[in-house]
Order: sequence, then structure tokens, then C-alpha cells
Amino acid sequence: MSRILKVLIFIVGIFVFFEVGLFASYSVISSDGVNVDEIISTQIDEVNDFIGSLTGKKTLSEQETLNVTNDDKVALILNNMTNLSVNLGSVTAKVSSGDDGNQTVTLTAIATKDTQITSGGAILIVPEQTYSITATATGEVYSSGKVEIDTTTIALKEKMVLYNQNSTNTAGGSIDNLVQYAQNNTTNNNTTMANNTTKKTRA
Repeated sequence: MSRILKVLIFIVGIFVFFEVGLFASYSVISSDGVNVDEIISTQIDEVNDFIGSLTGKKTLSEQETLNVTNDDKVALILNNMTNLSVNLGSVTAKVSSGDDGNQTVTLTAIATKDTQITSGGAILIVPEQTYSITATATGEVYSSGKVEIDTTTIALKEKMVLYNQNSTNTAGGSIDNLVQYAQNNTTNNNTTMANNTTKKTRA
């Protein structure tokens, strides 16, 4: 018997011994019967995660965005829902689970509200406002990192203004108003306290 064959038989023996011990311990701990498929599937997943950690491959839930195979249809649906122009290249999809199959997908995209202006006799279409859109949908997620969205399940969750040409920084304006409001309240409170102190002194 060759040396390589002996090594292979030794490895197979260790593997069989390990599996028998695992099934025996599972049957002792669990009151239910041994679910062979579940145990093997769990081991395969753990091996895949270990290999992925060595190769640097990210799981589906860790990827910044999945490859949306029907992004053109998704963008069209978002256009109709928001009455905006969605940037096709900005459509991203993310899942919270590392498993493949049918599951909920979070969609994000950048869209603009366009306006027409006349310049030199020509009509130009320029973005008046820029929006960030967030939606959810059901999608078929593949282990390769691709996802096909069921466009009939798309539900709009948020539409937020990022830029408005009539107000250079919408968010900043809101913060400025909040700061101004706080300062006015502080000034009014200080004035009221000073008046009350004056009245008490006179009394």
C-alpha cells in the first residue's frame, strides 16, 4: 500500500470518527432526532465562511452593493413613484442576510428634479434639486452577488433633498434656523430673568 493511500485513509478515518462523535453528541444534547441535513449544511456554511475569511471574499450582507440585474426597470419604477429623474448608475442594493434566495432588499438611488431654461435660443434641461431615494423590495439574491428585483414589490420609504439650487444647503439652512431659534430663546430667558431680578430688588 502506497504512502499517499495510507495518508488518505487516515484522513478519512479521522473525518468519519469526528462525524460520528458529532452526531452522537447532538442526539444526547437535543431531545429531537438527529437532523443530518441541518448538521451537514451548518458545517458547509462554516467552511465557506472560513475560506472566505482567508481569501478576503465578503459575504452578501457585507458587500456595499449587489449587482442589480434589472436596474433599468427599477429606475423606471422609482421615476414613476417620485416624478423624478433617477440616475441609473446610482441604483444600489443591499441585504441584511448573508444567505442567498428570495429576501428583502434595500434600494437607494440619486435622483434629480429637472427644469428647463433657455440659453442662447436653445432649451437646456438642468437639475433644480437633487434627492436621495430609499426604497425596499423583494429580490432573488444569488451567491455570485447579483440580485433580480421584483419590481411589483418596490415600496418607497424616503425621499430626501440633498441639494436645492434655490437654497445652497437645505440641511445647513435647517441647522442655522435651529441655532438661531436656540439663541433667541436664550436671549429672551436672560432678559426675563433680569427683569424679575430688578422687580424683586425694587420691592
